[in-house]
Amino acid sequence: MEEGITVNSQMETSLPGIYAAGDVAQVPSALEAKSAVHALWPTAVKSGRIAGTNLAGEKAVYSGSLNMNVTQMFDLTVASMGNFMETDGVETWSDDDTPADQYFRILLKGGVPVGAVLAGSSELAATLGLLQPLIRAKIHVGSHPGKLKSVTAQYLAEHHPAFHRQG
Repeated sequence: MEEGITVNSQMETSLPGIYAAGDVAQVPSALEAKSAVHALWPTAVKSGRIAGTNLAGEKAVYSGSLNMNVTQMFDLTVASMGNFMETDGVETWSDDDTPADQYFRILLKGGVPVGAVLAGSSELAATLGLLQPLIRAKIHVGSHPGKLKSVTAQYLAEHHPAFHRQG
């Protein structure tokens, strides 16, 4: 049995001109061909924006949902994003600079990040924000944390407005 209302990448249901978004919609995934219900605020906002744009007669395509969860338990932040379970064909590695009282693992498939899991400080969770665009764009980073750091810095410099130089 399917969960949610199935939509295409324009958030349109099987009935032409009828759109669904947010927690009720089974939206395309950023990582897999299979759609899923991701009852997350960022998914609801983005899918709603895409549905509204298409409903208004303009064309917009949803880039896909990426599951992510962050929770705070006492002084410990626990977070995951994307495919964070070890499966066949997935390589895992951790940054050697991560403090001993924290856990941070990135999962890659063919040198492309597909997910991460961490436990530690809230600052460590900010790393997921840097990793998210690399997962979505399927950027090849090799298999070494140092390479990931340089690719992340390069991607931010090229694509993030806050890092563009004026003049």
